[in-house]
Amino acid sequence: MEKLQIGSAVAEPGSRAHGYLDVASYNDGLPVQTPVIIVHGAKPGPKLWAQGCIHGDEFCGTLGILKICRELDPAKMAGSFIGLPALNITAFRSSQRFSPYSYFGVPDLNRVFPGKANGNFNEIMASNIFETVQKQADFMIDFHCGHNAETRWTLYNEDGSEEAKKSMELAKAFGIEIIYPCDYPVLQNAMFTQASNKGIPGIIVESGGGGELATEEAVNTVAEGLANMLKYVGVLEEPCQLKDQYIILKAWDWMLAPHGGRFAPTVKINDTIEKDQIIARVYTLFDEELEPIRSPLNGLVLTVNKKPFVSAGDSIFQMGTPA
Repeated sequence: MEKLQIGSAVAEPGSRAHGYLDVASYNDGLPVQTPVIIVHGAKPGPKLWAQGCIHGDEFCGTLGILKICRELDPAKMAGSFIGLPALNITAFRSSQRFSPYSYFGVPDLNRVFPGKANGNFNEIMASNIFETVQKQADFMIDFHCGHNAETRWTLYNEDGSEEAKKSMELAKAFGIEIIYPCDYPVLQNAMFTQASNKGIPGIIVESGGGGELATEEAVNTVAEGLANMLKYVGVLEEPCQLKDQYIILKAWDWMLAPHGGRFAPTVKINDTIEKDQIIARVYTLFDEELEPIRSPLNGLVLTVNKKPFVSAGDSIFQMGTPA
């Protein structure tokens, strides 16, 4: 049994450690360092990598990672837990979705993996992070938040591979009933997709809302799900608890506002909706009603925009279609 080192974090068997991983550099030449927490078991076993705040204002995963790290006892573990609570550290420090240093190219860090060592700021970060994941992770989980504190679902990259099958089982083990086997084009360069392509089963978990919508319930969902996953992969000895049934989605998408105005949704999270059903009404500042917004599908409401006013093109709903 050997020590585990990631960046400056070095953990001996049966211990915990923290430090920093260098992922890029600032304009003063100093390194951009993202925090790393290692809980390294006393016995050999798999390594579970968990990351929060790849979008810097989505805090539920961050808080859940910190909670599970406080609760784990490395002396009782066969394997390791690797937590990166604020992966996109420059975005996290700014409390915004994207890094303020992502001037060029795609601003979303979760759209540029595996990255480029000689690319733009985001691509360099992605390259350094992804190189570390390939060396250190047997399984990975990426935490996100939705529009609402009640947001709860998981997704994985479904390409028919063995890694996809393993990722589906990870999603079930996490314990949220709604699972989306995803082949969404915009997520093909997301970290969980690229990790799966390299033989590392991975999932995204959407739990809770961004910013101030980080609730205790959502954070507990993260921590309890991580504990269940650690049991499933064998890092913890206790049996993994699975749900009796799951809602598997065959499609999932954002719905964008066709026009702006005062936004008044007529449905809520987890409502079942029918195609052409009115799901929101929109009004001008003179309180004149515009064309109502209708559902494009038969399915399930996953998130609802909580802003009282929206602009044309804003994300107003996320929806899923059960298989």
